[in-house]
Amino acid sequence: VGALMLREHRERSESPFDLQGFVLSGAFLASLLYTLSEGPTSGWGSPTIATTAIVSLAASAALVWWERRIEHPMLDIRLLQQRLFGLANLTQVFSYASFLGLLFLIALCLQQARGLTPLETGLTVFPEALGVVVSAQVVGRIYPYIGPRRVLALGLTAGSVTLAAFATIDADTSLWTIRLMMFAAGAAVACSFVALQVGTFAAISPADSGRASAIFTTFGHAGSAIGVALAATVLTSRLPRGGGGPNAETFRAFHTGFRVLALVALAGSVVAWFIRDEDAASTLRTRAPRAVEVEAVS
Repeated sequence: VGALMLREHRERSESPFDLQGFVLSGAFLASLLYTLSEGPTSGWGSPTIATTAIVSLAASAALVWWERRIEHPMLDIRLLQQRLFGLANLTQVFSYASFLGLLFLIALCLQQARGLTPLETGLTVFPEALGVVVSAQVVGRIYPYIGPRRVLALGLTAGSVTLAAFATIDADTSLWTIRLMMFAAGAAVACSFVALQVGTFAAISPADSGRASAIFTTFGHAGSAIGVALAATVLTSRLPRGGGGPNAETFRAFHTGFRVLALVALAGSVVAWFIRDEDAASTLRTRAPRAVEVEAVS
């Protein structure tokens, strides 16, 4: 379907390959993702984690310095100075962090605290995907009328409320109630995904679309890693010794994690309110008489 329906877009470019930027970005992302993924289990004070954290900070500083001084950077950091693009990417970090953190926590909660099998867990979590599909159809049609700011703020606020609701799960909560909550979480995150995909690149020229897409993807991966690391850190610090089981103390540990993620989503909603709809005027109804379609940027 993708091969038949998606339109490929290519920009001719004779700029040289940014080898230094490639090496620095690889070092930064690899060390950052390793630090965030292994920190909760290895301990944030372990020598290995401390070393990779320092490498990540040093590589990020060197990357920003290098990419700002050359004419054709691989990651054009200067694009973040555009108000809409910068704020949208920051909002994306909060959105991805809260959503991926939820998927991480709920799977563990259902198996460790509720004692479900992996198959039963998957059958309980899958309505989230249905929520995304249904909500995306609606959001794609209302976005041109209300703009990215309110769509993002609405989605992240709804996501925050839903995450807070997960903090009420206990041993007696019906699995159908949890499935309904997962559907609501998917519907909320679809608001963010659609608005980010459509609005983020509204002020980006076709010549910069490839570099902008690289930055957008980088922020998304970083947000995902931060969300999982944050959820894992909170959970491991609150779980009883021995990993816990289906008891009240274990549920309280997961409740704390859900509440922290709710605050992350709420912070993203606050950032979204600083976005100005006029910066995304090319994606709104006055310029787009039909429903917005999310296009792939290559």
